[in-house]
Amino acid sequence: MTQVSFTFNVLVLDDDRTVGDFFSMFIKAPGTEVFHALNWKEAEEILENELIHVLFLDIKLGGDSQREGLDILKHVTKKYPEVRTIMITNEENPRWVLEAWENGAVSLFFKPLNQGSVQDKIKTRLTAIKNEFDSRVRTAINIAELEQTVRSRMPSAIMNEIIVESPEMLDCLKRAIRYSNRGGNICITGERGSGKKILARLIHSFSNRADKPFIHKNMSAIPETMFESEVFGHIKGSFTGAERTHRGIIEQASGGFCFLDEIDSLTPAQQVKLNCAIEDKVIQPVGSEKPVRIDVIFITATSRDLTAAIRTGSFRPDLYDRICQLKVNIPPLRQRKKDILPMFRQKLAMEYERDYNPDKQMPEVPRSFFEQLNSYAFPGNIRELENIVKAVYTDFDETKAVRDLDYYIGSTSARKDEPIKTSFFKSVESLMKTLISNLGAQKTADILGCSRQAVYDWAKRNNIDIKDITRK
Repeated sequence: MTQVSFTFNVLVLDDDRTVGDFFSMFIKAPGTEVFHALNWKEAEEILENELIHVLFLDIKLGGDSQREGLDILKHVTKKYPEVRTIMITNEENPRWVLEAWENGAVSLFFKPLNQGSVQDKIKTRLTAIKNEFDSRVRTAINIAELEQTVRSRMPSAIMNEIIVESPEMLDCLKRAIRYSNRGGNICITGERGSGKKILARLIHSFSNRADKPFIHKNMSAIPETMFESEVFGHIKGSFTGAERTHRGIIEQASGGFCFLDEIDSLTPAQQVKLNCAIEDKVIQPVGSEKPVRIDVIFITATSRDLTAAIRTGSFRPDLYDRICQLKVNIPPLRQRKKDILPMFRQKLAMEYERDYNPDKQMPEVPRSFFEQLNSYAFPGNIRELENIVKAVYTDFDETKAVRDLDYYIGSTSARKDEPIKTSFFKSVESLMKTLISNLGAQKTADILGCSRQAVYDWAKRNNIDIKDITRK
């Protein structure tokens, strides 16, 4: 593991030289450097030229008024957000103290500072801040090392889709890479739009099968009547329209990886057939009497809780055990907030590069928009972020300005909209159950103007057993 080593820089901004001397002696330690500025001009020069971690700022800087110190606090918080500012004062004025907290101060200490109890508190606070920066540096080093490794193995088009600034996503990628050569089948879970396909490709790229096929198929896109043909293959003449022999996706993936997305959409009958193929490591193409041995690692993906589906009887536990030998969960975007802004900036830059025109201006995104992005829930995750980027870029052509986030996602936030969506879907479910229980699947399909199969597909997606409904 790379050793973490950095200089912890402290800046003291106080017009009293003895205060600077006190801090120079008090927190003198290996790996720590103390800078002292008597006024804002000197402090700003230091802030511009040194990586300052902590600023001790006198509220009464420059005279009797506490205004200048608080104004500097606001400026530092805005321009140097990475700096932790600790206020020092000799007056207990609740109004000024409250304003200091509201404008970004992380601590406040009262003079005289040479008292034992005050010194202990200052040391404790500095240790906590230093540990925070130690952790940040360690995470940054881990991310840099991981990124270098990933770039050496991943195609650039896929690499551009991987943005890692958060510890949560760093852990996820590390786990995926660790599992890539374990030889077990891997199940990737995560909300819709969270990047499951990209993670599957990363696993393939890091495995000792990277030069072998990676075959991807969305299970929900396969018509039920074509499942065996698509997955296991068929021989010429095995059914009407089979004008040539077709190798199924499992055989196509021989020696490599077969990625089955939306695995939860399989019917019970399809689950049985897939389970047998994985267990026996053998497939039998439609119309063929000759079994085909397979050497394939399966990666499956789902946005649903398969253990809950097992409890309701809509997913087979034996299939779950075979496809989920190793599990990787992708955290939703709202839980990896450090990735949101870097991801937005990169995708906006990519949009600009794709549509490059010397007469076009790159959108200038205001700070307020970034703050709105950070507080948004992103129910659609990365896919929704990409849609927002496209909307911002397209709209900028006409307006030459970036509007508030609500304009690009709708007037109500995802959090406010969620109860409405839940209520709506519950109403639809109740209506469908009523129709099916009273009229049956075929008449329900006739009323809705869809096929009987579509009714069964809806029931399957919602973990509803039509037989149970019609028996009640």
